[in-house]
Amino acid sequence: MAFPPEEVQKIIADYLSGKTGQELSIDYKCSKTTIIKLLKEQGVDVRKDKARAKLDDDLVIDMYRQMKTAQQIAKHFGVSKQVILQCLKKHGVKLRTRWDYPKEK
Repeated sequence: MAFPPEEVQKIIADYLSGKTGQELSIDYKCSKTTIIKLLKEQGVDVRKDKARAKLDDDLVIDMYRQMKTAQQIAKHFGVSKQVILQCLKKHGVKLRTRWDYPKEK
């Protein structure tokens, strides 16, 4: 999708003033991916999404190594389990199966 130069400048200004990629995608009737790609092409520093911004990656990894489940960590940070799993994968942490946890008595 090609935007006219004036619209590109408006998208950038709106993003820098605090609008999210999702909000802009609704405003401009396109996908969030299109907006983020446009911003990156224009040299704009793209913010982490709100869920990822809540995370302390080192703490997530430490909690996981302490045998907390992804679901428990997600609840701690107020994000989804998928956000936690993505964080762990990004850092090369080997994910456990449910059989890797100690049995509860």
